[in-house]
Amino acid sequence: MRIRGAVVAMALTIALGACSSGAADSKGARQPSAPAASVSASASRSETRRRIPLTRALLEEHSLTSDDVALLQLYVRSAVVLRRELTEGTREVTPQHTLRIVDGRSYDEVLLADGTPGISIRTTPQGVFVNFDPDAPESGFAFESDGDDHFRLKVEKDAGGQGPSASYEGETYRVVQGASAYLEIDAEKLQELTKRQRKLPGALLPDPSATSEPDAGAAPAEAAEAVGPG
Repeated sequence: MRIRGAVVAMALTIALGACSSGAADSKGARQPSAPAASVSASASRSETRRRIPLTRALLEEHSLTSDDVALLQLYVRSAVVLRRELTEGTREVTPQHTLRIVDGRSYDEVLLADGTPGISIRTTPQGVFVNFDPDAPESGFAFESDGDDHFRLKVEKDAGGQGPSASYEGETYRVVQGASAYLEIDAEKLQELTKRQRKLPGALLPDPSATSEPDAGAAPAEAAEAVGPG
């Protein structure tokens, strides 16, 4: 009986030890997740701090051309929600859009999260046309320079009490959110781009009047001729 009891006690000890070890291992496995999330959040905040608004003054300061802007990573500042009502019986929208039914009506929604990256596909005298969807490389939004020099989402004024509107892929959408959204750029990428630029000073032809010198012997010769006949 004593031997049997000892065996049972040993088995319980081993079992308890295994449970304790398993709990410790389980706790140890969960620990890295918190620092990882913290690092990710920190990186995200750091990335956001490096972004600056794209302005016309910035373009002029660094003499950036349309080709230069196409090399900059752009970001939309502020979430954007566009919505248009579908005609009766129409329920199909592209995969990049969202079909929403509100009060029995079907709506096509286009969503841009705050910080969505985009690229310039062309510039105009008024602003930049930006693509946010690689599956539709020709689609995009127009951003134009406004009074405070930011390039903001181009919206049309309120018409008929429907609120501001914007164009996308040939359709007119009501701007539910983000009518004041503007473009930002990565400050480090801008610095890298401008470092590669070399501004040449230019070259001028020499000024003839500054380089010509009077002939030192001409004046005496003329003077001798003048007095010679007398």
